[in-house]
Amino acid sequence: MISAIDMADDRSAQAVCRRARDGGLLTRPIRETIVFMPPLCISREQIDKCLDTLQESITDVLTENARLKTSSSMIA
Repeated sequence: MISAIDMADDRSAQAVCRRARDGGLLTRPIRETIVFMPPLCISREQIDKCLDTLQESITDVLTENARLKTSSSMIA
């Protein structure tokens, strides 16, 4: 099984993969795409945990990116 999620840019994809790794999930950034390749013997509960970790990682990175954009526009 192979799944992929496209992000807006490669920097965001790399940040999500780093954040997911901190949560125990190994993913792979390929340019702006996050690739997820779990083993075929993975259980439903394990997939749910992986997807929760991935969703949390994406949310954290997008929130951080939005915060940085807001603070940089306030400086300019």
